[in-house]
Amino acid sequence: YGEKGKVIIQSTIFSMFNHEQISNEAFAPLDFKVYIEYYLIPWVAIQLISKDLECSLEEAYEEMIASTDSGVSLHSMTEEDSCIERITCQHCVTAAEKRVEKVERFRKEMND
Repeated sequence: YGEKGKVIIQSTIFSMFNHEQISNEAFAPLDFKVYIEYYLIPWVAIQLISKDLECSLEEAYEEMIASTDSGVSLHSMTEEDSCIERITCQHCVTAAEKRVEKVERFRKEMND
């Protein structure tokens, strides 16, 4: 999936979790950003490759490693890509909306 796939996976993960409030205890000594970079992104990519190629996770991992250079060449982030930009912007909006909802629930609880 190359760099573009990595950006989409990373953006999706960040939109799902408030990384500022996640405890690092589960993946210490790593912080959340490092955990995402070196564990979650590859894990999601392997899951997607396995499903796309209808192969085992081990085979998907081997394919990911073997095709890394191709992915970077074919799906690099060196060129502007409005589709990627729209996806990441939407993830930012979604994450912001979740935070606003949380604040509104907190305010409501405080007023009740």
